[in-house]
Amino acid sequence: MTARIQASSSVAFAAAIGAVAWRGPMWVLSSVILIPALAYLQTTRTACFAVVAAYYAAASWEMIPVLQAGPWLSGSHSLSVIVFALAIFVLTSTWTILWTPDSRWKPIRTLCAFVVSIIPPMGLLGWASPIMAAGVLFPGMKWTGLAITMLIPSVLLAPIRISAATVLAATSLLANAVYMPAMPTPGWTAVNLPHPQATDEFTQLTKNLDVIRQALSDKPDQVLIFPESTIQRWNEATKLYAYAASRSLAYERRLAVVGTTFPIPGSGKQHNGAVLLGTNGEEVRYIQRVPVPLAMWNPFGTEGFRLCLTCSGTAQIGKHRTAVLICYEQLLPWTLMHSTWESPSVLVGMSSSEWTGHTSIPEAQSLSLHAWGRLFELPVLESVHR
Repeated sequence: MTARIQASSSVAFAAAIGAVAWRGPMWVLSSVILIPALAYLQTTRTACFAVVAAYYAAASWEMIPVLQAGPWLSGSHSLSVIVFALAIFVLTSTWTILWTPDSRWKPIRTLCAFVVSIIPPMGLLGWASPIMAAGVLFPGMKWTGLAITMLIPSVLLAPIRISAATVLAATSLLANAVYMPAMPTPGWTAVNLPHPQATDEFTQLTKNLDVIRQALSDKPDQVLIFPESTIQRWNEATKLYAYAASRSLAYERRLAVVGTTFPIPGSGKQHNGAVLLGTNGEEVRYIQRVPVPLAMWNPFGTEGFRLCLTCSGTAQIGKHRTAVLICYEQLLPWTLMHSTWESPSVLVGMSSSEWTGHTSIPEAQSLSLHAWGRLFELPVLESVHR
């Protein structure tokens, strides 16, 4: 097989994995771990770039209609394509730069590329990461499973790959055979809501508080999770308006986790996050660490949402330390790892599919969240604006 045919076949295979893995059943997600090895088997840096770019482009091409439909680029198709192409270039650059023609160094270079692609700053654009295969391959193995998964591409590039791959396959089969899914958290439920329809903030606040009250009335659960931006803005006025519902919850010893945004005093920026209703005393907030780059987080603008890498990845909700992943955070290995490092007992995803509902992006978010829950044996709750 000539180098050109090998490269073309690899590009096609990588694109097929990207197109299927994030839109199919969970077991297909395991195939993404082949991408680093496939890229580093190439004989030229250009071919390596083409393989990785084909994977990321096939996995995330639906960014283009989302960017075009949203308010961020004024509906421009050409700008949407340019932003998409830049994102793919950044995602691909780490793997391409660290590629080497020396087969002796390929295993260690692959591992280095893996690490660099996960941690900030590169990890802020870390969606569709091959590391997400860990939850499918090694459920319940937690950090050990994560470490083994990161080593798989290096093993596949090493001289001992056949014997090592056999051991890894046996370990994966055993892990799946003995794995027992985490039991749902008793007394917790996630509530899905329709997209907001009102145009003014006060009307929407009134409607959403009515929805919250109705859900609390219909569901006897101790803790209810509501979606991202259920209350559009959390300030003194909305806090006062929600006071009655919060006091009623506190009297019944119940809690509601409600998605909202927090204006930053003295700034045009704000934090995306969630607030806990039903507490007595100090207000409990959760701040989203990584808003969607450009669409929400604009490092060069005076408005939008602020990045908060130092914010906690968990919140204490009742008796449980809870990992809270809001929207884009559900796709990033870094935010998932950060939250898990704080030893949560529940994994909660809050999101809105206002701009992504016509794509498979919500499905990819759910797939990522549940794969991570499998890896760390955590019950998963998802609350979505559908």
